[in-house]
Amino acid sequence: MVPATRAPAAAPIGLRLQWADGVCVLAVEGELDVATAGLLREALGALLASGTAAVVDLAEVTFADLRGIDPVLEAMADGSARGLAVSLRNPPPSVRRIMATIPPLAAALEAGDDLAAALGAR
Repeated sequence: MVPATRAPAAAPIGLRLQWADGVCVLAVEGELDVATAGLLREALGALLASGTAAVVDLAEVTFADLRGIDPVLEAMADGSARGLAVSLRNPPPSVRRIMATIPPLAAALEAGDDLAAALGAR
């Protein structure tokens, strides 16, 4: 008989809100994958529903896959429909490589990593 094992717990994700020049900066920490995408989707959705543009700071993301990045794409489309920008800054090289293969994200990456550039992209 094989002993039962539990699936590993989802890696935690940290979300921190900061305000700069009237725009919310949502700093993301940890792993962006299918297990954590829902939390990011909820946070971005709440910001956009309240009429707030957002800059998503990915500097502290340790891993991302396409499922984890999906909420960013959805928020960019939703924000565009509402007249609100969702911009990106500071993706680590491994995350940047994934994002560079997705046209809307590749264009967002061209805005640069500093806050002034991200704010200018909105």
